[in-house]
Amino acid sequence: MTCSILRLPAEITYRILDHLDESTLILSLRNVCKRLNLILDTYYRYQVVRNILVDDLFNDDVNQILGALSKYRQLLNIVASSKNQQLSIEIVNPDIVSRLIQLLNSEHDQIQHDALWVLLNMAGGSSHHTKYLVNAGVIQILIELINSPKESIQENAIWTLSNIAGDDCQCRDYVLNGGALPPLLNVLSNSTRLPTLQTAAWCLLNLCRGTSPSVDVTKVESVVPMLNHLLANSDEFVLNDICFALSYLCQLSNEILSAIIQVGVIPRLVELLEHITFRVQLAALSALKEILGGNEEQIQIVLDAGVLPHLLRLSYNRRTLTEEALYDAIINITRGNESQIQAVIDVGILSILIGRSPDNTNEKIQKKAVRVIYNVTRLSSEQTKYVVDQGAIPMLCFQLNTQTSDIVLMSLENILQWGAKESQQTNKHNPYAIIMKDLHALKDIETLRTHADIEIATKSSRLIQTYFNGL
Repeated sequence: MTCSILRLPAEITYRILDHLDESTLILSLRNVCKRLNLILDTYYRYQVVRNILVDDLFNDDVNQILGALSKYRQLLNIVASSKNQQLSIEIVNPDIVSRLIQLLNSEHDQIQHDALWVLLNMAGGSSHHTKYLVNAGVIQILIELINSPKESIQENAIWTLSNIAGDDCQCRDYVLNGGALPPLLNVLSNSTRLPTLQTAAWCLLNLCRGTSPSVDVTKVESVVPMLNHLLANSDEFVLNDICFALSYLCQLSNEILSAIIQVGVIPRLVELLEHITFRVQLAALSALKEILGGNEEQIQIVLDAGVLPHLLRLSYNRRTLTEEALYDAIINITRGNESQIQAVIDVGILSILIGRSPDNTNEKIQKKAVRVIYNVTRLSSEQTKYVVDQGAIPMLCFQLNTQTSDIVLMSLENILQWGAKESQQTNKHNPYAIIMKDLHALKDIETLRTHADIEIATKSSRLIQTYFNGL
């Protein structure tokens, strides 16, 4: 490009020295300038194309506007695939966004549709693009378009809002504060068009999602009375998103959790554990494990709905996501009272989970398995004996030198306390301490006495001094 530019002054000088007449000289200079523009246009090709499209976009001619919208969408796809930040800034700027928002009010159906489609693509792009849309005030007009009688406009408006809400918690709150939920719930209540329902359910999920910070309870509590209606849908994508939205709602407050239980969703959630698709099974399990995170009364309601046999069946599924959610559910149940722990024992699921744990290389699942044992060994010597018989002590000792050593020591202490009570009655050594000694666990516990974490060091010292003196 540089060589081409350098040759241009020489060519101009040559034309002048060649004694050309005035008209010929002007024509020659024009051709030279065109060549210069062509060189620069090639170098700044996207900026030039953008400028041409902007001219058409701000035109009053319908065909030019439609052509610009079509080409602009193609340009957005190029930007998305190039991952060039500078190019992204050139293509998407406040003036263009403002014009696109203005076109949403067009009386021409196709212009409105195509402008919305371009904004939808922007909202599904980078956070940089999404912020442009939010700052330009797109949320309010999108909320108004949820009530559009045109199904494609309604669906794409909801889709765009969902993209915005899914960007981050701040954008989620902008959409909620703008008043998106009432018209969205109206669509979920009354629409019979499946693609619209799927998009609306996904949008609802994004409006409930997020923990940093969590959504304002007062903004979403109106969802609760509709949950039974929403869960009655048969579409797997709608069910998936509604179940996950429900799981987020359960985390907001105990009042919301109680309200969710009171509307009667638990039997349907338990039923969905047997759904033919994995995605719905996992979503229903995620919702139930959050409900099981409540108090003993709330745990009992889920148990009374017959959840345990379904959890037993799911325990044979070795998919990581299912295992994690399943362990969480069992952890939450075994946080409860003695009879609730016994119900878990009676169904036979603990023997599967404990027996599988030593072979599992997933540290998160190993830690969850230890937490289950800790919970089960809190309240009863018989229940403690049961998990010991299932191989709990070797499993715990195997994890003494892992990241879970803190909860491992707490679990071993629970077990040893019950063993100490048994030894007082039999006048024999603590049977569980003997098992640990035979497994050479004392050396590992002794090593933990010098652990950098003072709590771990203290717990390990207490175990040695309390239960292993004289062995």
